[in-house]
Parts: sequence; structure tokens; C-alpha cells
Amino acid sequence: MSPESRPHRTKAVSTRNATFQYWETLLGNRTKRNRAGEMIVQGVRPINLALESELQLRAVLITHADGRSRWASETSATAERGGAEPYLVAPELMVELGEKGDEPPELLLIVAIPADDLSRLPTPANASMSLSTARPPPAISARSCALSMLSAVTASSSPDTLPTPMTRKRCALRPDRRS
Repeated sequence: MSPESRPHRTKAVSTRNATFQYWETLLGNRTKRNRAGEMIVQGVRPINLALESELQLRAVLITHADGRSRWASETSATAERGGAEPYLVAPELMVELGEKGDEPPELLLIVAIPADDLSRLPTPANASMSLSTARPPPAISARSCALSMLSAVTASSSPDTLPTPMTRKRCALRPDRRS
């Protein structure tokens, strides 16, 4: 039986125990969040997008309450089928994790942070990139030139907004204003 299809036993968190303190750390400490490789997803739209994406689901935090909306029930079931470990969390603790105010969120997700790798970024089929070996004048750095051209390539999939030969020429042939 694969880990995604194996049923998880729901765990309860009703005190500020080590598990809860770990979740608080994911919210407030970027260094520890990156080291752990996990983040908390809050809000209906971000949770729906996380479920539709290829992010690895680690846990679904469910407010321990009598009634749940249909969305929350369906979403928690989907997350569990996707491999998320379910936790019933006390409402007062969910208020702290939800960072919204007095009302606890129905659900929060804990997902794996994707690897910081350029290969995970989508590349449009009609995108092209050209590299120049010409050294730009000292007034403009090669890095800023490359970054401006790269941002134009990655920001658009339309060939008419990609860097043109004129853009490249302007970038490579800008006069040195220091003289």
C-alpha cells in the first residue's frame, strides 16, 4: 500500500506542545522554515491552489469543532488522500496559527517547500534566449544586462515581447557616462 493511499490516524493537538510550537516556528522563523523544508498554507484560494499543484502535502490541520463546511470536509479528505497527515487542533490554537483575529480557520495545510531549482519553472515552448559574448561597457554591469533580458524572457511567453535585437544592442552598447 503506497503512503498516499494508507489511511492516517487523526492526531489531536489541544495544548501548546512540541508539535504546535514547531508549527509556530514555521510561521515566524524563515531560517527554520527553510531548514525544515515546510511551510503553512493559509486561506481558501491558496489551499485550493496547493491541492491542485504538485506540492507534497505533509499535514492538514483541522479546527476541532462540531460543524464543518462542505469545502473543509472535501478539502481535508482530498489532502488526506494526497498523503497529508490529519491533525485536529483546538480552536484557540488554530486562531494563533491562522493569524486572522478571533475566528479560527477551518483548515491549514503544511506542504513541502519545493526545491530552489530553475528546472521547476515552466518554460514556454516559443521562448528563446540569446547570449552575447561581447563585454558591456563599465557603466553597466553584465549582471544587470543579463537580468533585464532574462526577466523579459521569463515574464512573457509571447514572442513579440521577448528581447529584440534592438534591446540587446541598447543593453550591450550603452555609452559609458563616467567619462
